[in-house]
Amino acid sequence: IIPSPIYYMLAISTDMMFALFFSIFFTSYFKTKNKENYHVWIFALICMTFLRPNVISVILFILFDKIYFSKKKLSIKSTQFIFLAVAILIILALVSLPYFLVPIGHNLEIDYFGIQHSEYFSGIFNELPQFLNKIISVISLILAKVFYFVGLRPSWSEIPDYILFIRSFAGIFLLPGIVYLYIKGDTRIKILFSFFISKP
Repeated sequence: IIPSPIYYMLAISTDMMFALFFSIFFTSYFKTKNKENYHVWIFALICMTFLRPNVISVILFILFDKIYFSKKKLSIKSTQFIFLAVAILIILALVSLPYFLVPIGHNLEIDYFGIQHSEYFSGIFNELPQFLNKIISVISLILAKVFYFVGLRPSWSEIPDYILFIRSFAGIFLLPGIVYLYIKGDTRIKILFSFFISKP
């Protein structure tokens, strides 16, 4: 599964181009045959930088991955090129930082299945002991966000039920894909996906 919610909606926006370049990045960065094609994924990363602030999550993953998980011994020239490119991308990404932080603030105002963020953190299972209440409530918030991410959510507009069902249908496949990823998937891909969807 490629972590982009564009796969359950066809809105004409920068999301579609971002999803395209993310796909190019994903397939080239995690290429297992031959050597890592870093020229391709860096090009895709540059394109993503000019499209959506989500690229900040991807850049953070790359830094984390190169420091802790990369087992391939690249040449000194290749390593210098990668880190120089990532450094430049970080500078470019700072331009997008306000557009990254503002949606996070807005997300804190969004309700999930009719329940506000603050209510989840305060606890929504009042019949349980306070400690368990908060833990289970936060887990419920995470699950609610995953359901929303794959499109299994109510509509914010008054659309017919059959349109809502068609729009949500892809989530029937995406949700098991996420579960499978965390059970059997590659550790690095799990971390990338977690970085990508971990915004509040």
